[in-house]
Amino acid sequence: MVLEQDIIAEAIGAEVFPSRLQPIADQLEKINPNFNRQKFIDRAEAAWLKAHEDEWRVDDEIPY
Repeated sequence: MVLEQDIIAEAIGAEVFPSRLQPIADQLEKINPNFNRQKFIDRAEAAWLKAHEDEWRVDDEIPY
């Protein structure tokens, strides 16, 4: 299940804003007693940051 959990975290994490991961983790925790919630959240957040890094990077250079 660990491998499946990692794949799910990376797939969902890339698409779902990190603040919406808690309800998803709640549901996964209900159906799987071996679910590692913190690992799922960490991996999903990392996937989101990787997928959206160009969106939150700010170009604040002032040309002269």
